[in-house]
Amino acid sequence: MPRCFRYYCELCLDKTLYARTSSKPLVDNVFWGEHFDFTMLQKMDEVCINLYREGDPKKKKERSTLIGYILIAIEQLSSRHPVERW
Repeated sequence: MPRCFRYYCELCLDKTLYARTSSKPLVDNVFWGEHFDFTMLQKMDEVCINLYREGDPKKKKERSTLIGYILIAIEQLSSRHPVERW
């Protein structure tokens, strides 16, 4: 991935956007480490995390580009303990 761009993630629950991380420049090991607290959520089936590269701010028509995503079934997250397997 090019190093001059900035990257961010979006967290979607059942295809609805719930959170967006701050954007960060690419370094050897990009780590956001952000914490989101969701309360009173409806029952859901999946979590999707989308990785985007921000568009060039000098080019007004350039939008963010989807780089990749991971779709996680909610059954894999049923533990109340942190999970780091993806």
